[in-house]
Amino acid sequence: MSDLSRDYTVTTICFALKKGGSYLLYLLAVFSFLLFYLLRPAFSALFYEQNKVQQNYRGKEITFPWGLPLIIVLTATFLLHLLIAGPDVLVWQAVLLLYLAGFLGLADDVLGDHKNRGFAGHFKSFLRQRRLTTGMIKAVLGLLFAVVLSSERASPSRMLITALNLALCMNAINLLDVAPGRAGKGFLFALLLITVSGSGQAARTLGLAAVGALLAYLPVDLSEQGMLGDTGANALGGLLGLILIHDLSLDGQIISLFVLIAVHVLATYYSISQLINHVPYLLVLDRLGRIRK
Repeated sequence: MSDLSRDYTVTTICFALKKGGSYLLYLLAVFSFLLFYLLRPAFSALFYEQNKVQQNYRGKEITFPWGLPLIIVLTATFLLHLLIAGPDVLVWQAVLLLYLAGFLGLADDVLGDHKNRGFAGHFKSFLRQRRLTTGMIKAVLGLLFAVVLSSERASPSRMLITALNLALCMNAINLLDVAPGRAGKGFLFALLLITVSGSGQAARTLGLAAVGALLAYLPVDLSEQGMLGDTGANALGGLLGLILIHDLSLDGQIISLFVLIAVHVLATYYSISQLINHVPYLLVLDRLGRIRK
């Protein structure tokens, strides 16, 4: 095949995929699944080689942060999307958000002492002890970035609602990453709710790729071999927040904001795990796919 014929074939395929719309998004989801699946053994060996292990809630040593390969896979998938379909502001926002949220989470994984609990704990530590924590840095920078992404909204009140949704979402998945598979299932459940409640555009454009990568990752988490860490949990939370603010109406965002505030208050002053243990349906879903003790 000549170079001219090869270029024409590639151009034709890209044009067909671009026009295919949803077909391209489903193919990209398959791509993200396969890429993560193929990278899994290499990253598992790397984490053990670098002694990137910590104890989980049962005292078992597991590798982390699996959010690192997750960000790499999603970045590759989104860049492939841009290469085939052309410029897309939403996809570029997702790439930028993945790296910002992932970097802040990685800083917490590497430097955080996790002695303070919730936003309130980090701010109290700073105000009372003049002690700067990675959690507080993450909260402040996350909120500032959320404000920047929300600055195009029509009114200050709309901008505030959007920014708070994005900032709280960025941390919400992190609150779930304390038991095998919980963070991944929480993301998938929230994505489903947003998809059926909103326009579904961002959920398809960004969410399908994340679903593909998560399905390849979840066996690692459920079998207690690894965890996302703040790196992955913050990246997933940021991506979920971006989908939320693009797909939900103002009324939907107001409802989601109240839910997110309630989740953070619950995690700070009570326990999400205790709530799950007292609600049979949530307990069944929480334990689904885990190894038996």
